[in-house]
Amino acid sequence: LNYLAGKVGVGGATVVLDKFTVVSAPRKSYIIKGEKFETDVFLSASAGKDSQTGLSISVNGKSLRPDSDGVAKYEVTANGLGVKKYNAAITVSDPVTGEKKTFKKEFEYEVGQRSVTVSPLKMNVFYIGVDNPLTITAGAGSEKVTAQFSGGAISKTSGNQYIAKPSAGS
Repeated sequence: LNYLAGKVGVGGATVVLDKFTVVSAPRKSYIIKGEKFETDVFLSASAGKDSQTGLSISVNGKSLRPDSDGVAKYEVTANGLGVKKYNAAITVSDPVTGEKKTFKKEFEYEVGQRSVTVSPLKMNVFYIGVDNPLTITAGAGSEKVTAQFSGGAISKTSGNQYIAKPSAGS
């Protein structure tokens, strides 16, 4: 019976899933402090390049070319701010029955704009000849931020904390 069951379909062909990878599909890829980060984490399986699955991948109707592991890269240049959505579809053919199955999912990401905030910690003015503590935050990690100050000196004390020392008034 096993022999006969193996011969059912097209030449006894079977789909062999032999490529595995862990996938994380976040609900949003940009969040604000205090918001919850949500993602689906799952094991993805695919058939190698020698299988007869007829794999096709598209995003927003544009066909993408999968590599030998069945993974396609989607790239788009961000040209506006806010939440952007895209629809991915993957179609596979069963080599035994010839039946095509399509799997679809919508994803999103958010496009922001870099900004900088300089906040004095004690007063709303700088005083000549004394330490003027301030906080500088930017759209990057504090280790990537550097500050310059014309008319005085500025030095980083830790993280996003700085000391400004004006040398002349205006």
